[in-house]
Amino acid sequence: MVSNTARSRGRPRASENALSKWIDGSGRTREQVAKALGVTKASLDRYCRGERTPTLGAALAIEKVTGGAIAARSWLRRPS
Repeated sequence: MVSNTARSRGRPRASENALSKWIDGSGRTREQVAKALGVTKASLDRYCRGERTPTLGAALAIEKVTGGAIAARSWLRRPS
């Protein structure tokens, strides 16, 4: 039986990072953001889940597309 109640799109996210939060608040789809960044949606999804770190070029594109809200340096790994 199908419920008439509204439900959110997609699966619930296990974790969110600044990029996924920015996308959610931007009013853009992940497909649109991926295209603007010049990456595949699959790559963007991996960045958002923290499974993959963007290349320097992708990190700079993220900074540009987000208007500086997510700095390229935020993707740098810091030594422990």
